[in-house]
Amino acid sequence: MGFNELSKLWFLTLLIPVIIFYFLKLKRPKINISSLFLWQQVLDDKRVNSPFQRFKRHLLLLLQLLILIFLVFAATNPYFLGNMNKAKRIPIIIDISASMGALDKDGGVSRLERAKEKIKKLIDNKISGQEFAIITFSDRAQRICGFTDNACILNQALDKVKQKDLPANIEDALRMVQAISKNFQFKEAILFSDGNFPEETKFSLPFNLNFQKISNDVPNIGITALSAQRSGTESWVIFAELTSSGKTAAAVLELYHNGELLGEETYVPHSENSERISFRVPGNLESSLELRLKPDGFDALSSDNISYISLPQLRPLVIYISPTLKSIRAAMLGVANIDIFPPPSNTPSTTPPTTYDLVITDTPSHLDVETNFLFTVGFIPSDLKGTLKRETTDATIIDWEKEAPLLRHAQLGEISIMEGTEFQTGRSEKDLEKMDYQTIIFGAKGPLLLKKEWADQTTYNLLFYVSKSTLPFRIAFPIMIKNLVEEVRKKAGLSDRIASRTGILPSLILMSETEYTINTPTDSTLTEKTTQNGRLPAISAPMTGIYTILEGAKKITETGVSLLNKDESLLRGTEKIKFNELSVSASDKSAITPQSLWKYLAILALIILCLEWWFFNKRN
Repeated sequence: MGFNELSKLWFLTLLIPVIIFYFLKLKRPKINISSLFLWQQVLDDKRVNSPFQRFKRHLLLLLQLLILIFLVFAATNPYFLGNMNKAKRIPIIIDISASMGALDKDGGVSRLERAKEKIKKLIDNKISGQEFAIITFSDRAQRICGFTDNACILNQALDKVKQKDLPANIEDALRMVQAISKNFQFKEAILFSDGNFPEETKFSLPFNLNFQKISNDVPNIGITALSAQRSGTESWVIFAELTSSGKTAAAVLELYHNGELLGEETYVPHSENSERISFRVPGNLESSLELRLKPDGFDALSSDNISYISLPQLRPLVIYISPTLKSIRAAMLGVANIDIFPPPSNTPSTTPPTTYDLVITDTPSHLDVETNFLFTVGFIPSDLKGTLKRETTDATIIDWEKEAPLLRHAQLGEISIMEGTEFQTGRSEKDLEKMDYQTIIFGAKGPLLLKKEWADQTTYNLLFYVSKSTLPFRIAFPIMIKNLVEEVRKKAGLSDRIASRTGILPSLILMSETEYTINTPTDSTLTEKTTQNGRLPAISAPMTGIYTILEGAKKITETGVSLLNKDESLLRGTEKIKFNELSVSASDKSAITPQSLWKYLAILALIILCLEWWFFNKRN
């Protein structure tokens, strides 16, 4: 037990005048009477009020002294230490990930609200001079409030803590606390979490961690994966993965397009294993689809019951191929669902588009054609002329990246090449890596095929002429062409699609240097300006729902993001966090700072005052 305000003990000196009052003589008028026998009480009072006489026990005096003592000790703000030491500073780490939004019952409170209730008790019961800091984390950590002993500021900061539909990253939170410890000394931090993160953490713990686990055994069912696969040339197949935990009831999964119900399937969970449900939708129109999961009973987490996916209208790929690349053009004619420009001589001419899905060229002048996918043949890019040079002798393929998308299932051995490349004097593979080039096919003296990716641009550089090699006569050639087309389809979003997850909105290309407004699902508004190339900066999307992009009052597009995280939907939590050198188990005891006792002493004083009043009135 301790006292916060020992200086208030001087109020105990007030006991002296209270006692003195009981020693003062009573002033009574003098009256002559025949006998004092019937005035024994008067004699007793006389004896008590004589300063140097022993007075009798007086209950009212005792009660008044107790009242004063309790009030004085209440003013000193006494406390019990509880199960924590009297730490000067304590960081409070709060998990605000998606699983912390799980309710304990239908219409009940969430895990985060329960954690905040416990933290509020910590703040209310803190001792004088004790400082707390509040750090929250989901996929990344954020310091909400620095160290302060002001309970009002701490409670205001705690009120601002909101749950986010994001996974938990405990390592980022611990690193932030570690960074804070370099400026502020403390020995212990308190973690409030449901433990829904990996058990093993690659972190060396420099302080004690009090892990307060907030959990409840509740059922939940959610959509944990959503994707679409192209089926032929006319339709998409939607695949939704459903995962359940606990004893969940059946649920109905509904598919909507613009508020119109397209289909529904019933899901009956049999175990915690995931199950896939599929829908087929037409591909002739651009579609923004919404899946809604409706459980038949209590469901702890609502954020995983809705998901979104956007599908483009299915169309042929638009490809430009230089007329001089006859072998490549001939191979492309055997690939279905593509439009080649310039068109073959036996087909009607059409107006060339302004942009292409793929440009294949052996002419540097074609590099200004607008495309996100470029395949050059036979020449060295201008930025590599100081690193590579033309090899005049025959080149040999010695190895290739077999897992590269372009070269899957392609065997490139025994291909003859008349002219390859070699490194300039003093140059090596490291110089290519510094310029973000990746070698896909390795020659004896230098690279033969390079790949470079940046932003939305993908470029392949075939550094030899196809016509001056035996590649067109190998089975690997049509395989490479087919792989190239499939890779371009994926980049254009015409092969498969994956639903966007919470975190960051998908990249958007809009009008250059234009200001746009983003309306979020929480009714907040953001304003961002596109770059010179029309790219909208990364926009945080911490909550599931629809994000609307506006230019002024005009709606440009909508993007839906979903939780789609199996670990968050399962609502599991580890009981132990394993660090590099030790492990921390979830505490069975609540983290209670020194328990203040002043209010209880004040209540006792009030009770005694009532007893004194009752006793005094009883005598009269």
